[in-house]
Amino acid sequence: MQKLQLLKWNLERVSPGNKEISLQERLHKLTNLIKTTQFEMAKQTHSEDIEKLVEMIRLIQKIYIDAFEMDEYYICLLSENVHDTKIQSLSGQCSEMKASMDSLLLTLRQILSNVTEDCWNALLEHPKMEGINLFLNEQRQMVKDQLNPELEKVIHTLSINGFNGWEDHYEQEFANLTVPIISEEGTKTVPFNMAYVKAWFQMIEKRGRRWQHLC
Repeated sequence: MQKLQLLKWNLERVSPGNKEISLQERLHKLTNLIKTTQFEMAKQTHSEDIEKLVEMIRLIQKIYIDAFEMDEYYICLLSENVHDTKIQSLSGQCSEMKASMDSLLLTLRQILSNVTEDCWNALLEHPKMEGINLFLNEQRQMVKDQLNPELEKVIHTLSINGFNGWEDHYEQEFANLTVPIISEEGTKTVPFNMAYVKAWFQMIEKRGRRWQHLC
């Protein structure tokens, strides 16, 4: 059996945001930007100005991408070393950022649902909205399936320590699981997922040998 080689990515090269400040500061700044943007958007829930709507949507699009990249980067860092307490401590901030992003999208949906049909059609035909029409339609449609906006915001806030909090806790506990692997070199303790991959490769190798024997 070929020895399984593990690749270690240089995550610093793909680190999102300003690399001169810590990940904790980047998360904090992005969370504040999301909350500030939501506060400003709440003032224009019945806007009919196409250019302002386009500008607002493009800003949210950029923030959403930044938040997604930051969350994915956090997951990669934690996957690289599940025992890194510094990265684990960022879990709460990352959950708060995602909850704030959900509330921001909720405000966007409310604004889109309040525009007139003429304004809505003009918005979809705007050159800068090309390619995201499906997303905008989905966001507007989602309003019909939601609870009262205030209740939705409460749910997003509680999700930090509620369902999402339990999910993050479960993933961290699962990541701490280890399995002793016995080999000619002795016994080595490895993470559960690595042991699973090793066992899977051994199973494939055994099946290959059986197939060769039958042939």
